[in-house]
Amino acid sequence: MRSLSHQLIAWFVAIALVPLVIATVLTYLAAERALRREVTNGLYAIAKRQVTQLASYTRGRERDLTTLSRMPGTIEAMRDLAAALGPNGEWRPEHAASDRHHRPFLSYYLEALGYEDLHLVRPDGRVVFSADRPEIVGANLRADPHRQTGLGESFDRARTLMDLDVSDLEPYGEEGEVAAFLAAPVFEDTAFAGVAIVHVTDREILRILSDYTGLGDTGETLLDRRIGDDAVIVTPLRHAPDLPFTRRVAIGGAHGLPEQLAVQGQRGEGLSIDYAGRPVLAVWRYVPALGAGLVVKIGTAEAFAPIAHLKGLALLLAGASVILVVLAALSVARSIADPVVALTAATSHIAAGDLTRRVEVHSRNEIGQLARSFDRMTDELVRSIEDLRVTTAAKERIESELRVAHEIQMGILPKIFPPFPNRPEFDLHAILQPAKEVGGDFYDFLLFDDRELYFVIGDVSGKGVPASLFMAITLTLFRSAVTPGIDPASLLARLNRYLCTDNPSTLFVTVFCGRLDVRSGEVTFSNGGHNPPYHVQAGGSVMPLPGHGGTVLGILEDGTYGQGRVTLQRGDSLALFTDGVTEATNVAEEFYGEDRLQETLSAHDGAGAEELVAAAVADVRTFVGAAPQADDLTLLVLRYRGAA
Repeated sequence: MRSLSHQLIAWFVAIALVPLVIATVLTYLAAERALRREVTNGLYAIAKRQVTQLASYTRGRERDLTTLSRMPGTIEAMRDLAAALGPNGEWRPEHAASDRHHRPFLSYYLEALGYEDLHLVRPDGRVVFSADRPEIVGANLRADPHRQTGLGESFDRARTLMDLDVSDLEPYGEEGEVAAFLAAPVFEDTAFAGVAIVHVTDREILRILSDYTGLGDTGETLLDRRIGDDAVIVTPLRHAPDLPFTRRVAIGGAHGLPEQLAVQGQRGEGLSIDYAGRPVLAVWRYVPALGAGLVVKIGTAEAFAPIAHLKGLALLLAGASVILVVLAALSVARSIADPVVALTAATSHIAAGDLTRRVEVHSRNEIGQLARSFDRMTDELVRSIEDLRVTTAAKERIESELRVAHEIQMGILPKIFPPFPNRPEFDLHAILQPAKEVGGDFYDFLLFDDRELYFVIGDVSGKGVPASLFMAITLTLFRSAVTPGIDPASLLARLNRYLCTDNPSTLFVTVFCGRLDVRSGEVTFSNGGHNPPYHVQAGGSVMPLPGHGGTVLGILEDGTYGQGRVTLQRGDSLALFTDGVTEATNVAEEFYGEDRLQETLSAHDGAGAEELVAAAVADVRTFVGAAPQADDLTLLVLRYRGAA
């Protein structure tokens, strides 16, 4: 064995240095990549945090304005002030009296919600109230010079779409302050009464973007909009005195690539040259809530300073390791030969699959520890193989049970369409596609006395097996709660009491229930916290049903529910859906949204129920693309053909 020891010494010293150098280089490169990724992930985290804060701020502003536009005081003020102002915007004494009467209420909410200004505008575009700009009262926002301002454009979009509108950030006023307008339609009952418009500044947005935590001395966050062929930076710069909207980056230019890509709706990360020609590491993404691109960047020298330090440390460690390798070869080679031969023989048997073989090495040094580790590893491997077999069998059993549960759940839903082929007065079709093997959505319909058609759609909180069980309970209780002649509000109240009786898991369900009078086309309905269905009128007009109902079911046992009515004309349809339709997301994490659903329904207004369901589902699938389904998707369409 002396010859082997000599050879070990020679070869150990000769070849150990090459792997050592390779290992050192690979370790350095891996560590460099890890540090680079850590820095990039830090920028991603900052971008995600700021996007979340910006989206939360915008949604909060939208909710506040929606609430204000629906308050009885706002509706009353809109009605009184609109009536008091002359047809062509001329001032009348009664307008001043109405202004004094309503101003305290409007000013209180303006201050409480933190808006800069509030305008109330009649449907014809005449401003009937302004909190801070009395000179604009009577002006027509549909005419010059107001028509092409942010105020006028926000009014026009809200009036056209009959929905809340958020304008782009843009300079406003003589001081060039960056601001945006939020406009929401005001309805008195179901009649369009005007538009409420609020003015918000960028102070809260700047506060969010000015948090430079984690960005060192050279980092900053930019918000930019696409205007023409330029990406225009709309926020102040950290290291430059430029005012907002003065720094422009030409799309297609050599500098400011992150800013260019962000405003074009792209997201990514990498090394680049910023708007000032400086090398930076940046991440960028698009912020739909603001219609702008977000760029988080930091100078490359500062970002990669730890990597430069790591390089010097790696060289130092490499030199020290070479010295230790040479010294270790002299002390280890003679004591390693015999145990190595025994260890090699035993491990060869183990590698060949003989897991009963044990390593017969009794040294107390590292080779002995290695031999004992091999024995323990073999024992663990035997146990792991057995555990894997048991786990695989259990997994297959669970998957089989889930498939059976899926079949059972789908089996309790109506699945034969058309369900009432002998009833020409109406057409009905529905579809449910769970996100997992089982889900929490459901639908149902029952026909009594050939006259009353009850229909329902619901969405249980949560997903998976718990939601599917609660869905089955809810559907069963619904069928037992329905009796001929019962109105939907009473039906929901009864179903809610049933669900609250024994609900230890505190699950809840949103439910929309309606009753169609087959002969007259009148639909009475009640909504328990569910998405309002769409009324698709013959001719393509689509609008949501007004909110009549109460809270979700299964939480408050004494909950009460309101009731609404709508009469379907020949060719009209009702489209009921769960949030799995409107909140379906694509790979860019964008929502399908209610606007797109309305457009699809309007484009197929003359289609039958099955065709309308198929068109809507196909459009959702086209929008989602390769993104995984995040929630159960359920859609029910009831088309009224008229009494025979």
